[in-house]
Amino acid sequence: ARPLGTRAELETFGNRNSRSAQCMPSDFEPEERVQKTIEALVDLCEDSKIAYYFRGKTALLLQGMQLAEPLQEVAISIQWDFMKQVHVALQEHAPSPIRDFATAREHGASFCVELNETTVVVQCRNAFVIAADPGRVEVALNVNLGSQRRVWVQSVYSVREEAEAKEPVWAQQVTSHLAALQETTAAGNNAAWGDADVYTAWVQRFGPPEEWAAEIARNPWARLEPFGTLLGDVQGQKVVNLLGSHGTK
Repeated sequence: ARPLGTRAELETFGNRNSRSAQCMPSDFEPEERVQKTIEALVDLCEDSKIAYYFRGKTALLLQGMQLAEPLQEVAISIQWDFMKQVHVALQEHAPSPIRDFATAREHGASFCVELNETTVVVQCRNAFVIAADPGRVEVALNVNLGSQRRVWVQSVYSVREEAEAKEPVWAQQVTSHLAALQETTAAGNNAAWGDADVYTAWVQRFGPPEEWAAEIARNPWARLEPFGTLLGDVQGQKVVNLLGSHGTK
């Protein structure tokens, strides 16, 4: 079995009472309902000191990615040994039964519940420490959701890695989003380091590039102190300084 979450899986989940059958995703969930649902889940986890992070498209929304379609469900992973406690805490909302699942990558359990007319899929990975997951990062809630509260989410890179195996088209959309972020970062770096005032400051300190290059060439080892003594003989080798902020090393 795989984790519950898709519309087809929720439709065929099994016998439920009329209230728990409301776990079905609606065709459209306004952002304010999603926000209230996310904040309610964060309150529940933080009040009980339960490690968590939002997954998949929910995580991407919280990190500023514009989704092609309205979010159909809120996906959250919690620390596995608190699964029953969270299920009990949500009993007034008639959650579906907890069901085990197994994939090639993980074993765990999941259930769904409806909060604020928004479908929530709660999932856990057995014997896995959520707080130690390298793909778990803390971010401020997307300003589009009207809050600057900080929450834990699955990183964009981690979402893409999972999507590449299951949803290659969706993975490509995530890749495009990362490329756009890189362009924004590059533009900011260019503005910071390529500004005419910055260049002028370097020239005033070291002189014109041609003169300073000649100075470096006359005594390159002097520019490598105190690291020069650690390099040994590098005659005939090519060396690059990846952390140099300018060309004086």
